[in-house]
Amino acid sequence: MDILISLGIFVVLILLGWIFGTRQEKMHFRELEERERRVAYMLASDIQTYPAGLTPGTMPSLVMGTAVISTDYLKTYIAKLKKVLGGEVRSYETLLDRARREALVRMLEQAGREGFDAVCNIRLDGVDVGGRGGVIMAGIFATGTAYRTAGEAGGPDTRASSTP
Repeated sequence: MDILISLGIFVVLILLGWIFGTRQEKMHFRELEERERRVAYMLASDIQTYPAGLTPGTMPSLVMGTAVISTDYLKTYIAKLKKVLGGEVRSYETLLDRARREALVRMLEQAGREGFDAVCNIRLDGVDVGGRGGVIMAGIFATGTAYRTAGEAGGPDTRASSTP
């Protein structure tokens, strides 16, 4: 009888983790889509210099965005089964996708707050955070060089004017 109760509690906890984890993931994807729309006016590129035909209107600046996203216990458990059986681990793909998109959006939002409308030389670095016997987490660090395109500001200028 005790085994059935323990098994029942385990199943209930797994179901709760799956329900709330899936709900949280979907909410995060919807939020990311909205935030990506808000920074869509910005030119974003991984090339190292300013895009052809554009000249910097101000001094460029380093911008950064970081994100650490964790997965829930059910996805971690399923991934461990996949490790034994082999195959693609889609739950970790969504984990990395969310972390990457979040880091990029945070970087672009920082550039926008500082009055820039373009970012070049975008670089992404990833790190495995945690994972020893617990929930897996992915960390992504995005960096780029922010600048304002000459005479083509695509978003609102949030810089304070220096003239009296």
